[in-house]
Amino acid sequence: MKLNLIFYPRNKKICINLLNPHTSDSSAAFVGRLIVILIMQSNQIIGHENIQHLLRSTLVRLNTSKELPIMQSLILVFAHLLYMDLSTILVFLNTLPAPDGTKSALEFVMDKWLGIQRYFHGYENKASTVALCRLFQHALQQQQQQQQANTANNQDNSNSNDLNFINLNQIQVSCDDEFDCMDSLEHTSARTRSQMNQLGKNLKQKKRFVPCTLKILKLLINEMIHIQEYKTEHNDDDDDGEDFDDDDVDSDEDDDDDNDDNQYGQNLDSSMKSSSNKQQMIDLTDLLAMENDQDDDDDDDNEILSEEIGELDLENVLRNFLCEFRQLPMARDFIVHLTSTESNLLERL
Repeated sequence: MKLNLIFYPRNKKICINLLNPHTSDSSAAFVGRLIVILIMQSNQIIGHENIQHLLRSTLVRLNTSKELPIMQSLILVFAHLLYMDLSTILVFLNTLPAPDGTKSALEFVMDKWLGIQRYFHGYENKASTVALCRLFQHALQQQQQQQQANTANNQDNSNSNDLNFINLNQIQVSCDDEFDCMDSLEHTSARTRSQMNQLGKNLKQKKRFVPCTLKILKLLINEMIHIQEYKTEHNDDDDDGEDFDDDDVDSDEDDDDDNDDNQYGQNLDSSMKSSSNKQQMIDLTDLLAMENDQDDDDDDDNEILSEEIGELDLENVLRNFLCEFRQLPMARDFIVHLTSTESNLLERL
């Protein structure tokens, strides 16, 4: 999708109107994609102030949105911008108050983003996931700098006045569902089923918070688990299909050995006719499948907002990211909060 830069003022006005809180969520479901395209294609003429205006309006709309599609669309704006220019967007969000005025815009966005990350799919999931990888890497780098500053006893002079230093570990995000509370359930001393069920209910009823970086890590690990499970299921389906064909061949051979020559000839003729019919069905199915695949590819191409992100192999990105993280000394501080399934994945990589 491309926008004509000649109509940039009109396109910007359309975005602002769709970001109006009084516009229905269903009408503005794709406004985030339009904003990303507008910024990426009009970056040189849109101007810094206009981008800030769009982002402020995006924050207000995100605060009032209730439906998942528009929330994902709006989060996608910040995911793309963080991927393209991480430090600038972090500083902007950190110095800007959230729409409700109770926290920074950065805390507000991260809480909303990580709360719905698991519901992204397709290109949007890839864009959001790789942006979280960059964000987590940035947090680790900042943590290393902070530790070095502490060692040199210069933190009060180096970090306190540095607007670029943003400690994501200090940002707390909501932890109020089974996914985030699983580590607490596994590390509890309760052992009976009734105790575990009661503890789970208490955790759900009580509003809990976890460090932003910990939740990012858990989401990235579980994304890798999902990718591996998906590949395993499809490989198993392929193996089952091959086993089924082999069994059919073996059965046909056994039947042929038990029949006389005349019956063998009749069966062979019948088998050839059946095989011919089956081959015709396979050709037709393959043809339809190819057409459907082409349609799916066209849909995927239309969803891609950044060719750089679209060309990434998400599994390789996550594998490299998690392998590098596992080697860091500070990884131990995170691993103690992971579930056994999450820890096992890190060990297998």
